[in-house]
Amino acid sequence: MSSDNEIRNLGYIAWKNDLSWMETQNGDKWEALIHEENQGFKKSLKNIGPLVKKMQDELRSDTNDNEKPYILYGWKIEGELFGPQKKWTHMASGFSCKCWDADLSEDIFAAVVQDPDGFERFTIEVYSQKNKSKPRHLKTLLNCGPYVAIIENSVIFLQSEKDLRYSILSKWSEAEETVLFQLNNLEENLELGRGEDGSVYLIRSDFTKKKYSLINANVNKLNEIKWTATPHLESCIVSDSMSLPFINKNKQETIESFSIKAGWTVTISRGIRTLWKGEKPIVWIWGDISYDSRNPYRLDISDIRYESYTIMLPEWKLSNPKPVPFPCSYYDNPLPVFVVHPNITVKGLLVTAYGAYGTPTHVGSLISRWKPLLLRGWIIASIMVPGSGDDSKDWIRDGQRLNRLNAIEQLTESIKSMQEEHGIAPLNTALYGRSAGGLLVASVAIRNPGLIGSLYLESPYLDILRTMSNPDLPLTTLETSEYGTSKNPANVIATAIWSPMEHIPEQGIPELLVIARTDLADLQVLPYELLKFIKRVRGPGLENGQDKLVYIHSGLGHFTTSIKSRAEDMALLESAFIESPGARIKNLGYKYKMLMSRKNRNMTRKNKDRKNKDRKNKNRNVTMGGRRRRSGRKH
Repeated sequence: MSSDNEIRNLGYIAWKNDLSWMETQNGDKWEALIHEENQGFKKSLKNIGPLVKKMQDELRSDTNDNEKPYILYGWKIEGELFGPQKKWTHMASGFSCKCWDADLSEDIFAAVVQDPDGFERFTIEVYSQKNKSKPRHLKTLLNCGPYVAIIENSVIFLQSEKDLRYSILSKWSEAEETVLFQLNNLEENLELGRGEDGSVYLIRSDFTKKKYSLINANVNKLNEIKWTATPHLESCIVSDSMSLPFINKNKQETIESFSIKAGWTVTISRGIRTLWKGEKPIVWIWGDISYDSRNPYRLDISDIRYESYTIMLPEWKLSNPKPVPFPCSYYDNPLPVFVVHPNITVKGLLVTAYGAYGTPTHVGSLISRWKPLLLRGWIIASIMVPGSGDDSKDWIRDGQRLNRLNAIEQLTESIKSMQEEHGIAPLNTALYGRSAGGLLVASVAIRNPGLIGSLYLESPYLDILRTMSNPDLPLTTLETSEYGTSKNPANVIATAIWSPMEHIPEQGIPELLVIARTDLADLQVLPYELLKFIKRVRGPGLENGQDKLVYIHSGLGHFTTSIKSRAEDMALLESAFIESPGARIKNLGYKYKMLMSRKNRNMTRKNKDRKNKDRKNKNRNVTMGGRRRRSGRKH
């Protein structure tokens, strides 16, 4: 099957795509398209340079306050605000390495380094670090995956035969390199998990279930890999069937992580995390709890209500958490949503959502990522959508495959609820999604004309029908359990109901402002998807309606976002309000329903007594202990 064939014929259904020529991603026409779009994007920034610079400074200031490094065995580790990489610096020598993952022993340091051209392809650089001197390079391991572990000076790593597919487990030492296992099921991928007891597990996953194999330092043969449904308890690696007696008393809570050494457990329920000390709930987090299994005595807390803080164990000593200068709220109807409010007159509403792969929605960084908009009167809301890792395993299943339409409809209702709750007109509402989140929010926008005024996309997955019917693409077969397969007519027909690309009107969507970014080195979502989408929503009337802006980077891969790019995009959103505030706030036009219809007035009166009303954060200091419960929730 040719990927650029206009007609996609599956035997039981066929459809035509006149933009399929973009899928080859080469040729003069393709290069001209990229140049034209990038020039148009740069032109849109021409008159807002001072605003972009101001927003960059605001982002940097907040990043410096919240992204704090930590020390591990003589190395300083610093994270990124927008990307997956970390900078490891050897404190004794000053040597540094930027990598996706790293592990170390007394004698060996190994780091997963991304391709310098931005593609999600990796080498593992192995160094000797004896006698605290500057690490000395020993070996470059090729065609690797994004995980690495060290067992008794042997490097355990994954290898790849095809982009984004990690199907080989290998072991390297200075004496030899050995293949330990090869996965043949094309619907599964391999991962590595490090236990807090020093154990290492090989994990095979298809996004719905996982199996585990303990890697022993003496394993040298393929047939010595044995699979189990659950890792041993002392590893503190959480499986789907993981249970603890005191957690089972409250079935609303799902175990996310735990430490036997440090004596803590983290559970999650509808987006809110609970940190337990032994069997006692200590504090509730509106955000994220991160830690390194190699040092479970340090917990880093990102809670939207406070500046980032640290809990040091076993003393349970907190760094000084300071309340943020913005009021925060939590709502739980129809979907859970965390909200940060500006301290000035409200101008607009930015809604973010993801909802895929069982990945938790990371709300702890809402302020650090969107502070410039908060300072200018925007409400920032993050909605937990079925399919994410924000609740139970059933919650994840409720957003996968045939259930995805239900998740889309629930997100739509939640956006309407937020607009009504805060008196925000649809035209003053922006919807943000990246990667698989782009598929979710684009579907909501296309299926509901007039629901929002702006769509902001980064590296978005959009052309799902063409993707799931092309097995040559890197993730199509791997994501069968998440999105379904074109071999199943029911999957394709159900997906066609909500697939955004197939529901864009022929005339485009002139009233919708679109700001988007992608990268030529993105292997997860190829950039042609976004360019096809922009062409469709722009429609034939290029000179009319709101801008459709897309920038195509090169050399960044799937994670294009930087402080500069985020500042530019927020400045474009903000400038749309500055240029025509009357049109955006007052003149909703015939397509937009009045927010305060008789039905909605009744709902508003009814909502006065609903459990969400008193969820506004009072920015109290964090307290340790089980006395403060989450008001309005059943336990």
